[in-house]
Amino acid sequence: MKRTLGFLGWALLASLVLGAALVAVAVATLGAADGVTIQLDGAPIGLADLDAGHGLLAVGGVALALLIVALVVPLAVLIPLAMAAVALVGALLVVAGVLAVLCSPLILLALAVWLIVRLARRDNARNRPAASATIAG
Repeated sequence: MKRTLGFLGWALLASLVLGAALVAVAVATLGAADGVTIQLDGAPIGLADLDAGHGLLAVGGVALALLIVALVVPLAVLIPLAMAAVALVGALLVVAGVLAVLCSPLILLALAVWLIVRLARRDNARNRPAASATIAG
């Protein structure tokens, strides 16, 4: 488990670094594109007008988005899958228990003896006369 978590941590770090590198390359490549503009509060901003701080903010924003996707999506998928697996295992255990009782001759014989003894005790308790109350003085 420790090895798996270590691998997942390194994979997450590698994906964040790769995503940040891709955004940095995209910002550097598209920075010279004069035809691309961004509308911010009604004011057009060209990619050529952006400086290094904006690029770092873009890299940080993409890294944050990748981190959120890396954490939220697996949880959103794994929690319902785990609940379905627990329900399925519970249903299979119930079915296995019923099949064990029905298919095992010794368990079936013990169940029959238990039912007979229980019914005999119940009939014996019904046929017993009620104790009358006496006052000894």
